[in-house]
Formats: sequence, C-alpha cells, structure tokens
Amino acid sequence: MKNELTSVTEYGTSAHRVEEAFACHAVEGNPATEEHEEMFAMFERENWSDEKCRAYLAEWTREKTVPTLAAE
Repeated sequence: MKNELTSVTEYGTSAHRVEEAFACHAVEGNPATEEHEEMFAMFERENWSDEKCRAYLAEWTREKTVPTLAAE
C-alpha cells in the first residue's frame, strides 16, 4: 500500500520544494491553479536559475495586480 504522504519527488530538490509550497498554500485555502502548476513545471523543465524565476514571478505578479488603464 502506497503512503499518500510520501512524495515520489526526491527530498530537497526544487521540485520537492514546489510540491511542499503548493501543499502549504492548499492547507491555507489558496490552492495552486493550473497556471501556477504549468509555470513552475516550466521553471523546472527549463532549469531556470532562482534569480530568473524570481524576476519572472515579480513581473508576472506586477502584471496580475496592476490594473490596466483604459485608453480615453
């Protein structure tokens, strides 16, 4: 019988940290969306550096939170 709490992802890897972060957010009532999962899968697949990921996330967040001004 498989333990559902055991991850198949190697402990300590960036993929494992993402899994843990998603689990923590879900417990807090803010589960990851498909967009989030795809974005972090891209980071892992393309082996982005932490700095590149942070810059991308900062810009992505800025675009999501700053309202677009309508042209008058």
